[in-house]
Amino acid sequence: MRKRLKENGIEFEERDIRKDDQYLQELIELGAAATPATIIKDENSEEVILGFDQAKLAQILGI
Repeated sequence: MRKRLKENGIEFEERDIRKDDQYLQELIELGAAATPATIIKDENSEEVILGFDQAKLAQILGI
């Protein structure tokens, strides 16, 4: 997915929960029990996708 985001010029931040406890805490607060968890934000909304759902990611991002 990272490659596809880069190819489409979509900015993203990758967070490793093994390296930063704050990232793990944020994941828990989202209600996630596993990774990946993807948060897509724009000026007007925020979408949280728990697990790897390539079709939903593509739909939301328009890629």
